[in-house]
Amino acid sequence: AGIRALRAAAITLLGAAANADAPRQLLAIFEAAPDMTERLATLRALCGLNGDERMAALARFEADWQHNALVMDKWFSVQAATGEASDIARLTAHPAFEIRNPNRVRAVISAFAVQNLGAFHAPDGSGYRAIEATILAADTANPALSARLVTAYEQWRLLEPRAKAEAQAALRRLQAAGLSPNAGDIVARALGTLHDQG
Repeated sequence: AGIRALRAAAITLLGAAANADAPRQLLAIFEAAPDMTERLATLRALCGLNGDERMAALARFEADWQHNALVMDKWFSVQAATGEASDIARLTAHPAFEIRNPNRVRAVISAFAVQNLGAFHAPDGSGYRAIEATILAADTANPALSARLVTAYEQWRLLEPRAKAEAQAALRRLQAAGLSPNAGDIVARALGTLHDQG
């Protein structure tokens, strides 16, 4: 376990290094990975980079594991945790994304909102807008899941002014959409309007 952890740390450092040869080296490690821990660590490092190697690794991983739902959750999660707001639309449009599958929804939306804070709290509000449609769709299919997803906005008052204003606007849009009671209460509490609603 210690050796696997050390190798994963080295892979992470290689992905973070300003090394032009890193993508090729990471793809070679990915293809020779002896276990899922190393394969995922390498995929995560590659997802932080742009280029053909990233796309090759994602395609290979999907081809190898497309029939294993739990492993595919990780494939979705790695991309959401390292991507941009635009990637969320691509992931939620993927044929294997299913709004009625809570694990799949969390693999994308929670990974983005909890693990990818820079993209989620982008000052232009793109991160907030990226997940709104999925929260609304989840609210119809699984209100408890929607309520859980909405909690990602609860710390909006602590953000810098521009992101704070965008987060507040997103909460107001969600509130206006008429969410289910639990999700609606969380939004109202976050906005400080719960008591105003009586």
